[in-house]
Parts: sequence; structure tokens; C-alpha cells
Amino acid sequence: MRPSDVRYGRRQTLTLKALDERSVPLTTLRGSEVLLHRGTSGESLLYLPDRVVKVDGRSAADRDRLQSILDHNPPSLVWLIRVLRDTGGPPDFIIMHLSLAHRQALEEPISIAVGDIALDDIRRRSRLGSATNEALLAWLVDQVVIQGNPLSSLNLDTAASIPASRVIATGLEPDALERGVGFRLHGRDLDVDVGLSDGRLSVIRLAPISGARERTPTLVTASVQIVDWSHAALFRAEGVHELLDILAGDAAYLNLWRQYYEREVAQVNTLAQRIGLARYDRRRVESQPVVYEGVS
Repeated sequence: MRPSDVRYGRRQTLTLKALDERSVPLTTLRGSEVLLHRGTSGESLLYLPDRVVKVDGRSAADRDRLQSILDHNPPSLVWLIRVLRDTGGPPDFIIMHLSLAHRQALEEPISIAVGDIALDDIRRRSRLGSATNEALLAWLVDQVVIQGNPLSSLNLDTAASIPASRVIATGLEPDALERGVGFRLHGRDLDVDVGLSDGRLSVIRLAPISGARERTPTLVTASVQIVDWSHAALFRAEGVHELLDILAGDAAYLNLWRQYYEREVAQVNTLAQRIGLARYDRRRVESQPVVYEGVS
């Protein structure tokens, strides 16, 4: 989902003016995620998808809000609403700043399994009908994961970089996973309850949108992976590999049976062709040759 899809937090609009006309981009996409950052010399910088612009508040109120954001650096998401180009000089940027009460960064990736029951629920809610499991998982990712953006191409420093993925969660405490306590992800159109199932983090259920009044949502930075844990996926990923391992490991055993069968056939043919007698159980006449079955 996009930052503008987040349903929680405090929103405020700022109008910023560009201070350097030469740094103004020719095109900037509305809705693009941007960053506010204080430079090494104390200047206010607006990071756009294709460049960095030195800015200041258009009004005194805008300047106060801008300085407060840069001073306190709250957990936040910022995106571009509109670019005004009719000011007779550099354009103004109208941005939306969404601040949340808490932030959390997890170093270890979060891998969330989606089993058959959850996939059926996703299929119903997404109305994707006969879509593949891969398409259903992509739909779920788009619902709950705030993806990064091309700002990384600007080679920003650590303080201004946007992570690969983020989620809005409640109950995801630092030791929640170790204690086996579940948590809730807040998406665009639904909430997702995640808990431990067979020792693995899994989607327990898809829930209607809640007000999250019982706990304050947190902006969580982490590498989030949502994986197919259906029976079909497990067979493809594990069953086939196990079968191949068995066949490879028992190749010598299978070869022994094949050699035994070939020697048995050769022995029967030799007995049938010898001059003398060969006992047999029954005789079947076909075109040619005559077949003696149960030769001994």
C-alpha cells in the first residue's frame, strides 16, 4: 500500500517553497513518497524521487511546523499532494505529513506463512476467483506492506533513507515473537491477525478494519516476507526434493533390481533354447514365436 492508505496517526498539511530554482524538478508525481531532512548546515531539505530541493515554509505557520518536524523527527510518513507552479518563481510543494506515536526497527526479517484456509479467505475477500496463489499473496502484500520507493537511487545517507518495507502493527513488541504472542497488521482495507501455528508465524485470520483503540499502532521497519504455506506449495518445495533425494540415494538399489530382472529374463531364454527338456506351466500360441510361461 501507499503511505496515503495508512488509516492511523495525525495528519498535517505543509506548503513549502523551493529556495533554489535550479534544483526544481520538471515533473514530480503526485502521491510520491518524499522525505524531510535537515542538512549538515542546518538547512531544510525535501527529498523527491529524482532530486533534493532546499525548502522553507511558505507561511510562518508552515515554517513552525517544518522546524518542529525536523527538531523532533517523529515516526512519520510524508508524501506529495500537489505542486503549485503559478507563483511566478520556483514552485511550492504541498505535502502531507503523517506522524505516529511509536516506531520500531527489526533487524531480523519477518516471515509470515499463509496456509490453505487463509488463502481461501483471501480469495473470497479479494474477489480474484481462480487466481493463482502467487497472485493472492501479491494482493495481501499490497494490502499490508508499505513498499519503499526510488529515493534509494539518490544515495541518501542513513538518516534520510527509506527502508525496503514497513508495516503498521499493534502488539508487535520486541519480545512478542519469543513469547509466542500474536500481533495485528493494519492494512488498507482489512486487518490481519498473525500468530504462531506449528511453531511458525502464520496468518490466523483476516479481520474487518478496527479502530485499534486498545493499543497504539506502531510504524515497524522490517523486511517482511509473506510466503505460500499451502499443501500444494509444500509438496512442490519439499515433496519433490525429497522424492529426488530418495531416487538419487537409492539408485544403486534400483539398479540391482534392474540387473536381477535382466538376468532372470536371460536365464529363461537360455533354458527355452537349449536342446532338451524345460518344464513349463502353460503354453500360449501367438503369431510367432510360441511362448512358454513359467519355464523352470
